[in-house]
Amino acid sequence: MSWVVAIIVGALIGWLVSRAMKIEEGLVISVIAGAVGAALIRWLLVDLLRLFGTPPDFGLVTILVAAVGAAALVAVLRAAKVLK
Repeated sequence: MSWVVAIIVGALIGWLVSRAMKIEEGLVISVIAGAVGAALIRWLLVDLLRLFGTPPDFGLVTILVAAVGAAALVAVLRAAKVLK
């Protein structure tokens, strides 16, 4: 269940970051990038490295990890000129 929460939060953060950075590529690309970033960081930090133990399905750690992952991937894609 926490994967679903991470992807939903990531999509929302991807949309918010795209608005804040004035990305013109389109809503769908930003939402997908946010969801992928959230899922990737969640997998890396929580499942692979076990940094946060086993976080609850819908908790602050899950939301923060997803938000950081989504914002980071959208920012990296923007810096690499993939998103304009």
